[in-house]
Amino acid sequence: MPALASNPDRVQRIIVTRGGVRVEVERVETTDAGTSRWVVASKYGYPADERVVRAVLTGAIDAVVVEEKTALASNFARLGIADQSDGGATAARGSISTRLRIEEQGSKPEAGASAQPPVIGDVLIGKPELPAAGAPRSAGATTSPRLFVRRVGEERALLAEASLAPETDWLGWVSTLISRLDEEAIDTVEITHPGSAPLVLERSAESGMIALSGVPEGRTLRDPMAPARIASVVSTLTFEDVAPAATIQMPESDVVTTRFTRRDGLVMTVRTLKVGSDFWISAGAAVSEETTAQNPEAAPAAEARSMNERWKPWAFRVAPFRGEDLTRTLEDLLEPAAAEVPSPSQRPPSGTEPAPQ
Repeated sequence: MPALASNPDRVQRIIVTRGGVRVEVERVETTDAGTSRWVVASKYGYPADERVVRAVLTGAIDAVVVEEKTALASNFARLGIADQSDGGATAARGSISTRLRIEEQGSKPEAGASAQPPVIGDVLIGKPELPAAGAPRSAGATTSPRLFVRRVGEERALLAEASLAPETDWLGWVSTLISRLDEEAIDTVEITHPGSAPLVLERSAESGMIALSGVPEGRTLRDPMAPARIASVVSTLTFEDVAPAATIQMPESDVVTTRFTRRDGLVMTVRTLKVGSDFWISAGAAVSEETTAQNPEAAPAAEARSMNERWKPWAFRVAPFRGEDLTRTLEDLLEPAAAEVPSPSQRPPSGTEPAPQ
């Protein structure tokens, strides 16, 4: 893609398709004049991971043609560079290429319009070259992978030296991390179900361990590690799906609220809604009133603002095991109560027990 190598700053849009699956990543202007960012346009404009975008563009820039190969369309499927547009050719399952299309800056055509934006590069990525069985490797052989590719619109396969493996799954273009709070700095966790008193976990000043508060007399934990596991949820909280916050209605009557309070006064609030077997959350951050009163410009306040900027527009679907830990009840954590044994004074007099049936 010589045009890409000459000026990568011209890139506006990256489109990857394979077998009917499509992901579109686009550069958009930010509110700061002269700056831009990458978003996954095909997933509500969720922010893309800039490192992934750079890796794909770098791989495309560094790709070089090593050798021209067959021009017989009947061989394209075997090389993995067949495409649904290859006339009447039929491609076996798994033989259809990954198409990488890179467009330059310019107006995006309206849906259904025939005009196409300027293209910097458009290539079908196929299978890697496999060395012949028993063939010796030359001393100066390159360690870069070799792939069969074909430029869209051209009728000849090429062997390219390239690191090209763009994802068609939109999750491969984003960072799925929601939060990374140090679990050892979490001092309290409160889980509140509608209409119920909160379940409270607190860290002991003596032992440094987080434990369940208010354990009823005679009851024990099912799993002694459960409190620590709940406190650690926000240390590596990730999502499996995302949607605009406005599209996921969270009625107060159905939402479980979990508050994680960090030692420095930062409070992360997670609101969890279970929909069928799915758990959707929204997240927010604030600073305790005590911390704010002491220093309104403290580092936790700035951190909370940054978190809210990232979280406020979105609702996230998390893994079921995370959703379950965010919505635990007291009875979830405790062993079942032992069956009550009547005291001697409560037992019927001897000889008055009901006769067996």
